[in-house]
Amino acid sequence: MKAAIEEFAKEGYKNASTNKIVETACISKGILFHYFKSKKGLYIETIKYAIPLLYDEFLRL
Repeated sequence: MKAAIEEFAKEGYKNASTNKIVETACISKGILFHYFKSKKGLYIETIKYAIPLLYDEFLRL
């Protein structure tokens, strides 16, 4: 998730590279797509993961 968050935050959805994500995460592309099926699926799960973290951080301010 951390690698995906970093890549999507830096490059946006359209320009994000799944190759960079798997390289940073030290996993195979096959494993990535086994769990997330597509770049869009990964993006959606990344957002679902990040929103509660952002919300908690916001409440601490």
